[in-house]
Amino acid sequence: MSDSQTEKSDSASPKAGRAGRIVRRMIRIAGWIIAAIFILACLYVFTPLGNAAYDGLVAADDNPPAAGVAADYIVVLGGGNDRIIEAANLYRQGRAPKIIISTSGPDVADLADLAKQYGVPPANLLLETQSRCTADHPGKIAALPGIDPRTTRLIVVTSPVHSSRAKACFLKAGYRNFMITYPGWQKKLSVPTNWMGRAVQMPAVVYEYLAWGYYRLRDRL
Repeated sequence: MSDSQTEKSDSASPKAGRAGRIVRRMIRIAGWIIAAIFILACLYVFTPLGNAAYDGLVAADDNPPAAGVAADYIVVLGGGNDRIIEAANLYRQGRAPKIIISTSGPDVADLADLAKQYGVPPANLLLETQSRCTADHPGKIAALPGIDPRTTRLIVVTSPVHSSRAKACFLKAGYRNFMITYPGWQKKLSVPTNWMGRAVQMPAVVYEYLAWGYYRLRDRL
């Protein structure tokens, strides 16, 4: 081997050693992260901590709204059919004269059609089609004719685990006369009572806590 080749080999050896140490360190860190996630998942699924984590996301407003509670609008924050059905039920009970559907994409028309099937006249449906995330809803709804966050009374319909973040966003936007509700049967069915129930709920619960953290960092709450 020539002197030049020997020099190149000697200079490459320290670099290769450093690269190997970095790779091994990254592998160890990844292993620690995976182990931590596994431990947290086990604690969530197999202990009452999962129930506490779930309950921490559920807003404490009356559910369903107490008899006699009325509003100017019932607001549906996108989501599945269960929310619009709950809103239609509240409408038929006389809780508010109009329903606002707040979401974007094809869901708007689908939810409006379902509301009509459940007895809500088209003239009593308002469609807000610009909201793409929870933080968008309050501002986009405030832009609708006749809405004043300080005085307009709202019954906001969402899901149990989404309820506290939705409530925080409406408070942040200056709404003062509103309550958060969700289908009572949905909460009854979704409350985790055993390890299987907690396992099923875990993705939604983890998503909500991550969303809370993201919103905190972005000053959206």
